[in-house]
Order: sequence, then structure tokens, then C-alpha cells
Amino acid sequence: MTIHYKKTISRLLLPLLFVLLGLTGLKAQTTLINPAGDGGFNNGSTFASNGWTVVNSAGANQWVVGSSTTTAMGAPFSGNKAYISNDAGVSNGYNNGSISVNYFYRDVVVPAGQPYLVYSFNWVCNGESGWDMIQVFAAPTSVTPTATTTYPGSGVTTTNLTGVTFINSFHLQTTAQTASGMIVGVPGSTVRIIIGWKNDGSGGTAPAGSIDNISLIATSSLTTISATANGGLWSNAATWVGGVVPTAANNVSIPSGSVVTVDQVVNVNDLTNNGIIQWNGTANAMTLTGSLINNSGARFL
Repeated sequence: MTIHYKKTISRLLLPLLFVLLGLTGLKAQTTLINPAGDGGFNNGSTFASNGWTVVNSAGANQWVVGSSTTTAMGAPFSGNKAYISNDAGVSNGYNNGSISVNYFYRDVVVPAGQPYLVYSFNWVCNGESGWDMIQVFAAPTSVTPTATTTYPGSGVTTTNLTGVTFINSFHLQTTAQTASGMIVGVPGSTVRIIIGWKNDGSGGTAPAGSIDNISLIATSSLTTISATANGGLWSNAATWVGGVVPTAANNVSIPSGSVVTVDQVVNVNDLTNNGIIQWNGTANAMTLTGSLINNSGARFL
């Protein structure tokens, strides 16, 4: 009876042990903004119905939620989207002679144990170099965006807001683009995600700032993706072990002897280099949310 009892306990515990082992390998994540719903402006025809707060000035160019398909707002844009318009949403054109600095924003709570907020969205915006553009910021809830018809100044980071963290700016593109990146938050805190538009009232070309399919996912950890022994073009899935090109949700490791050529805009967290990283003939930007570790013998060209 004693032996039989021990076997019974073992049979009961083994499946539980396998379950616990499986759970330890899971990466916890939480969807904070859903591109199929509030992030895609598909819960209604207003910012409020999608959980966003809009702040528009008296300028001619206003943030709207609409279904216009004009000027590069075909796929992957679909249904409702957010865009600057000077004709009440008929198009994503703008009056480049009217100064407008406008915002929409929402608050998200950083979940316990999930400090990494990975974002992505589709966008199009031509505007004007250094002057007319989309800007994205993160801030505490003590920062309330103020719309204005006074231009804050040229430059991609220049803003009339104080106490914000600049995330990125977007302009000079007349076809649909995909942006991605990461914000590191403090679990339990509330982060205000702010999306702005500014134009200086002189020069600039449509389309104005247009955004759709906003996604924000909180995750507990970041997966490390390693280049293969030979390396290759950064954009080529075959360059990476597992066949996945790294994103903002990844750390990256380049092993000794591997040569990776940057041929696209790169946005990752930590980058540990034991091999060679070089650029091709295009000056694509590389943004690291974390650290660059260039170990002995490695080359960063």
C-alpha cells in the first residue's frame, strides 16, 4: 500500500510539474491599446468613443476621426483613422498658411511586472522638413497638452509641452509607413501617450499627419535574437537565427565572425556586438532603447 501510494502521488505531481515548467517559460504581456478597436478608431466616429482625448486649437488644421481614403490612406489604413484635416474630415489635406499645434492623448497603466511598452502604428505625413510633422511623446498625467496657434519652433523635438519625453517624429513620407518602438515604464504607474501635430504656417505639402492601427503591448521581458554565424542584410529573415527580423521588442546579439549590414531603419533594445555591424550606402537610422555593447574585437562601422 505504501508503494502504491507513492506511485499515485508521482502520477499526480508529474503533470503539475510539467505545467509549472511550461509556465516559467511564458512571457507575460498585456494589450493596452488594441489596433482592432480603440487603436484603430473602430469603436466609434469620435476620439472620445475610442478612449482618446483630443485638444484642437482654433487653427484651420484639426485632428479628426474619419474614414477618408484620400492621399495614401489605403491599406494598411482601413475604416476610421485619425488625421489632420482642414475640411472637416473630407481629406487629410492641410492649410499650410494657418499655424496649428494640436494633440490627442490617452492614459495607460503599466501592468505589474511588465515595464516594456512596445508600440506600433501606420502613418503617412508629408508636411515640411523640420517644420510640419507628427510628434509622439510620453508623459506623466500631470502634463495636459495645450493646443495653440503659436508655433513652438522648428526641429523634430521642439514642442510647446513641458515635462514630456520625446519618442519620435514622422514626416516627409507620401506613402503608408509602419512605425515601431518601445517605451520603458514603471509598473503600477500611469503613462500619458501624446500624439501631436505642428505646422508653422508657411510652406508644406499634403498629406498631413495621418495615423491608424495603433498598438501598445506591455511585456515582462524582451526576447534576444541572434544573428547567424555568417550574418547578412539586417532586413533579411535568413540573417537571424529563427528567421525573425528583430524589432523594438527584442535585444540583439551579433556573434563573433558574423557580419550584419544595416539596410533599413533599426529600432531595438540592447545590442551586443561580438562581430561586425556595418551600413550599406543608405544612412538608415539605428535607435537603441537600451545599451550598445561593443565587445573586444568587435567592429561597429
